[in-house]
Amino acid sequence: MRPCAGNPCSSSGARSCSPAWRATLDRLGLEQAPPYRDAPEIKARLRENTRAAAADGVFGVPTITVGERLFWGLDALPMLRAWIRGDPVLDTLAMRAAAQVRPGAVR
Repeated sequence: MRPCAGNPCSSSGARSCSPAWRATLDRLGLEQAPPYRDAPEIKARLRENTRAAAADGVFGVPTITVGERLFWGLDALPMLRAWIRGDPVLDTLAMRAAAQVRPGAVR
């Protein structure tokens, strides 16, 4: 493996890259990860975005917001497609009842 400064798996600087990380840097035309990724303002923005997402009910990755509705997880993509297309199956009594279920745990 080639040396790799900015390895996301190491906080100590230059290390050997995993093949996947090296390939990502190569595709981006970078020798190493951008130095600003560890900057305090970037970490603060990540913390704030994470807090805001949790407050908005984001649960799982990916989460896609359409209006007030959240669709999370890859397995929800067919439901998202149905919602976008206006599929009436999402407006049934059973789906309205499911929308009223209270969460068992809250962050």
